[in-house]
Amino acid sequence: MRLPRILPIAAMATLTFALSACGGITTGDDGYGYSSSPSPLSAPAQSPSGKAGGASGAGAATGGTVLAARVLPEVGPVVTDAEGFTLYRFDQDKAKPPTATCEGECAAKWPPIIVDPEGKLSLQGVNQSLIGMVQRSDGTSQLTLAGWALYRYSGDTAPGTATGQGVGGKWFAATPEGKKAPATP
Repeated sequence: MRLPRILPIAAMATLTFALSACGGITTGDDGYGYSSSPSPLSAPAQSPSGKAGGASGAGAATGGTVLAARVLPEVGPVVTDAEGFTLYRFDQDKAKPPTATCEGECAAKWPPIIVDPEGKLSLQGVNQSLIGMVQRSDGTSQLTLAGWALYRYSGDTAPGTATGQGVGGKWFAATPEGKKAPATP
């Protein structure tokens, strides 16, 4: 039996699509239409009052910051850090002007994403124009996405989980656009 000539072409196209969806793209177009080459964290830090300024406190990330868009089965598209942990936004914070309100015990449970304002930022599936910083009360700079301060959840014990989604009706995984991830895709 002779197979149609289109079958090998379709198989190759399917393989190419599957490999590109695996996230192996490291430079140039990241598959979401945004550059994934390292860029400086150039947005000025915003103090809680909305005034520019900032310091790179002792908790600043070293070696650059990575944000990547990933699809999690339970919530859909979310933003993750370099280790693949889901990043969250808090409804009690504000996006305009950027304000981070999670301090003390809250920050122990929901560690803020602290960055060095002079550090590098690598993005995969996240638009550079949505990235910024807010100055925390301790003088450190926290990464923002569409104005919303970003956090990790201490309850997420493995990459690719989102156990913080919907906690207290105030914590939500951040989408690549900085919006709240829906409860179900």
